[in-house]
Amino acid sequence: MQDVRDRVDRRTFIQDVTEPLTGRIDQRKVAAKFNNLEHAVNDLTAAVEQIAESAEERKSA
Repeated sequence: MQDVRDRVDRRTFIQDVTEPLTGRIDQRKVAAKFNNLEHAVNDLTAAVEQIAESAEERKSA
């Protein structure tokens, strides 16, 4: 986890999606970034829903 944080701290979004030789923004890299973000949001939503369901079950018990 710390490795991921370190990588994120070092690079910006623009650095991640720009072609190093030309400086142009690569639309495929932008699309991949947003796809990864969408998956992360879906995973986070599922985790929050699980926690909420567990809390409700504990209240009912």
